[in-house]
Amino acid sequence: MKKLENIIIVLSFLLFLIITPALIISLSEQNLSKQMQNANVYSNLNETKANVLLENILSFFNNKEDLSIQFTENEREHMQDVKTIFNLLKWINLFAFILILCYSSDALLKKKTKKLLEIVKLSSMLVLIISLIKIIFLITLFQEIFTIFHLIFFPQGNWMFPANSLLITLFPQTFFVTVAIQMFLFIIGVSLVILGVCLIFETKKNTKNKKYTK
Repeated sequence: MKKLENIIIVLSFLLFLIITPALIISLSEQNLSKQMQNANVYSNLNETKANVLLENILSFFNNKEDLSIQFTENEREHMQDVKTIFNLLKWINLFAFILILCYSSDALLKKKTKKLLEIVKLSSMLVLIISLIKIIFLITLFQEIFTIFHLIFFPQGNWMFPANSLLITLFPQTFFVTVAIQMFLFIIGVSLVILGVCLIFETKKNTKNKKYTK
């Protein structure tokens, strides 16, 4: 039972450390607008129009408005599927956060800080390893990963559009490459910070224990 509990809490930390930065990067209007500029979107589409459409999409994801009629029916259906995935990720993230909060509160109350630090450290290391591997694969095999990802999450096949479609013009492949790499770099950065904090606390705790034993 204890082993299962440890696996669940490590998995919760792992999911939270991956999903939270991923949502921040992928739903930030300012960041996405910048990446659209880097992907030369504005050379094919008026900057004002592109930003209005981006704002519309993000508002749609947040249930604030419907998608623009400028998108085709197939594009709207696909964005609805994307929205469903984002909503699912948000719920998973919330559930993981609640589990982490409950476990951390219980560990602190029972003064099991060493165990808590070990779990956070292990989770951070796993996230770091996974993210580094994913970045390598993204750089070398992006097209294959992109295709497999869509085949898994969009089996209905409404994710393929003509090169001149509005959705592809807004979000070309170079856009997804930069955003994906940026996402995992952010996850790596967060993991390193958390890992560093854990090591500092661990070092201080060991130093304190040594003083008491002398």
